Amino acid sequence: MVTLSSRQLGDCLAEYKTSAAGFTKVIAIMLASFAAAALFFAVAITGGPSDTGGRVVLFVLGALFSLPGLLCIYGLTRGRDNALRFFERGISIRKAGHEAEIAWDDVVSYRDGSFLIVETKNGDTFDFGLDGLRASDEILPRVREEVIVKRAVPRLLAAIRDGTPAEFEDATLDAHGITLLGTDRRIAWSDVIACTSTATVERKGKYLVSTTTVSIKTTSETFAFVNDDATDRETFISLCNEMRS
Repeated sequence: MVTLSSRQLGDCLAEYKTSAAGFTKVIAIMLASFAAAALFFAVAITGGPSDTGGRVVLFVLGALFSLPGLLCIYGLTRGRDNALRFFERGISIRKAGHEAEIAWDDVVSYRDGSFLIVETKNGDTFDFGLDGLRASDEILPRVREEVIVKRAVPRLLAAIRDGTPAEFEDATLDAHGITLLGTDRRIAWSDVIACTSTATVERKGKYLVSTTTVSIKTTSETFAFVNDDATDRETFISLCNEMRS
């Protein structure tokens, strides 16, 4: 049960910390690093080359192999209290002994992936690694609910009703429908059946790259375009589904 509270953000609703599995992996790397370093040191001291130069080389190799272990120790000591906390009126990100409190009303956008990246109105950017977090699949839906559903969509709906279109990377929405940018194509709300997104992951070299495609299904055809900006994409989809309903 989370009982934390913040004067600015209210009571804490949920807390996410790196799972034990993540620490186990780091400890395994640390032990392997020190074991390899110890082997080089032992050979240099007890059964290594008789010449001084050979022993120096073994000591240098031992020192190099110990570096990953030392970095793991540093990471464990600095990162053991890392946490992502959701409050009534915002989010806090604690990393390396420093904590940043961010009100939901100050969030301009967020990006998803291996890191949650939050950008604020004053230009500050905060990130938190999602790999190894317990229940990490709960985090992005929570952020989307607060940033998109509760704040961005109601604000844009009010603007559209007042006659101001909502502009996105790939389209403009108004009271009458969708205009796809770069084309003269106009889609009336009465023709829109659904607006969805699909994510695909492919390997490019040694990296996994995620691409998200937005689809607008109409009574006659489907329009699709790639949009990897989480805030722009999720706001567009939510607003489309609100306008067509």
